[in-house]
Amino acid sequence: MSRLFPLPVLMYHDLSDGRDRVADEHRPYVLSVAAFREQMRVLAEAGLHGTRLDEILEPGSSGPVRDHPCVLTFDDGHASNCTLALPLLVEAGFRATFFVTTGWIGRAPYMSWGQIRALAAACMEIGSHSMTHRPPATLTSSELHDEMADSRKLLEDHLGRAVVTASSPTGFFNPRLAPVVRDIGYRALCVGRVALWTDPADRFGIPRLPVKRRTPPADFRRMVLGDRWVVTRLRGAQMVRNGLKMALGVDRYTRLRQGLLSFAGRRRR
Repeated sequence: MSRLFPLPVLMYHDLSDGRDRVADEHRPYVLSVAAFREQMRVLAEAGLHGTRLDEILEPGSSGPVRDHPCVLTFDDGHASNCTLALPLLVEAGFRATFFVTTGWIGRAPYMSWGQIRALAAACMEIGSHSMTHRPPATLTSSELHDEMADSRKLLEDHLGRAVVTASSPTGFFNPRLAPVVRDIGYRALCVGRVALWTDPADRFGIPRLPVKRRTPPADFRRMVLGDRWVVTRLRGAQMVRNGLKMALGVDRYTRLRQGLLSFAGRRRR
């Protein structure tokens, strides 16, 4: 498996076809359908294959791992994962992992159980993104356990298959989450650290590369090809944000961020 590394693990959220209303504070995470389609084309032209996370953990579990994989992941469980992203993934011949916040299932604008089953039936992986999406840094060990254990059980009960991967919700990571997730029985955890995944043994601190609305096409291509300058620049921006989070705390940082994004949204309008 070491031949696959260093490995890009991309983090997506929602797609938009322009007809839906996107909250200002969430807008940076929402890609247009056209941008996502172009990114899938870039991956294909670069010889990269969109892959599920569990296929990397256990090669051969759902067919042979193709050369030059690029793990595609989606957080939250937005309905557009099924209505907009799935057709484009199928068209490209790619697979992906969808981390679902189970407490949001069936509540607009998130997926229904029928849509989640449609993803699974199309050979996509379903993973956990916690039960309620509360910032892990604000939770006790007991609360962390319940968030991840209850989410996993609910997904497995409804899908009739094992759920082996998870991602940490929000940018407020709690280092106690990794051992909790391992003890519950997950086999891997994606975290918010920006980097290429270089160590195949590090399964409970898998870094990802965020793909956002304003990710330039040139940066996207360089990022997925492992350009360390682009990755380092993204990592530097994350370190600045982390410093603000530590200085301000969860609540004050969140209010500041929402206020700035709301102001930017009003200026656009």
